[in-house]
Amino acid sequence: NEALAQTDIHDKVSVEIERIYVRRKFQGQGFGMYLMENVIQIALKERALYLVKRMGENEKALQFYQKHGFYQIGTHYFVMGQEKQTDYVLRKDL
Repeated sequence: NEALAQTDIHDKVSVEIERIYVRRKFQGQGFGMYLMENVIQIALKERALYLVKRMGENEKALQFYQKHGFYQIGTHYFVMGQEKQTDYVLRKDL
């Protein structure tokens, strides 16, 4: 089940952000903020209490999410091939 594979949070009061991508040449122009604001509006319409984001080690992306009020609530470990990988589990209260 793809939905269960995506997150460790299984409740009806959260919305998970899978991906927000902005091409490098357009970064820093407010597009990420625009997308985040739309995600928040959708989550509020769904009566979510918070957003969840699971992500790997990407300092620039982590700074983006922290700037938008996300904070780390845990880690998720998984194996890809022979390597143990770590994702951060982030949350933003709405």
